[in-house]
Amino acid sequence: MGASPCYSPPLPGARSAPAPPPEPPLPPLLLPFPPPPPPGGRVRLPPLLPLPPLPPELPPFPLPPLPPPTGGVGGAGTALR
Repeated sequence: MGASPCYSPPLPGARSAPAPPPEPPLPPLLLPFPPPPPPGGRVRLPPLLPLPPLPPELPPFPLPPLPPPTGGVGGAGTALR
């Protein structure tokens, strides 16, 4: 087996291209909660907001009586015609 025809050995004294500069580190994520506590530390929770008062209980609402079935396509009222 011979060498690949596409490969050519580097010329004597040739230098490879310089490595690209390292990418800058990503910025920290902006999260809506504080960073984690140090190991062995205690977690301090923010104070809870007071809940709004519950509305007063409404009296039962009287529903009107249902109209008699009128028949139609399927459904109640069409069986005994």
